[in-house]
Parts: sequence; C-alpha cells; structure tokens
Amino acid sequence: MQQEYPNPPSIRILRITGSGDNFVVLGRSDYGGDVYYVANVVEFRDGRIARETRIDGAPFEPPEWRARYVTSPPQ
Repeated sequence: MQQEYPNPPSIRILRITGSGDNFVVLGRSDYGGDVYYVANVVEFRDGRIARETRIDGAPFEPPEWRARYVTSPPQ
C-alpha cells in the first residue's frame, strides 16, 4: 500500500514506544503545507506486520479553558 500512495507526505517520527509484537509510532506528516499528527498502532506476527491502525489529526488551537494545560507540539 505504501508504494502505491500518490504524492506521499514527508514524515517525521516523533516517538516509538512498545515491546514484543505491539508498538505505537507517533509522527508528523506534511502534505505540502497541510500538517497532520499521526499515531500508528502496529501489531506484528511472526516478524511481519499483522495489523496497523492509523489515527490522523490536524493541529488546532486549544479552547481557552484548556490552553494553560497545552504544550506546543514538536515541529
């Protein structure tokens, strides 16, 4: 699927965490100016990817009531 993706975004890996057959990859994808933060949940079986779930979200300003709890995301 990855090889067939037209005009792939530039991707910056921010963090990888996990162990055994389960990992989460956090990243920042830039589609030529449109930025999305991505969480990939990757499950392996016999050394191969058995399942991958991607969650994408565009950055946004926090509402005023929550702004004091927010740190700036990595660029």
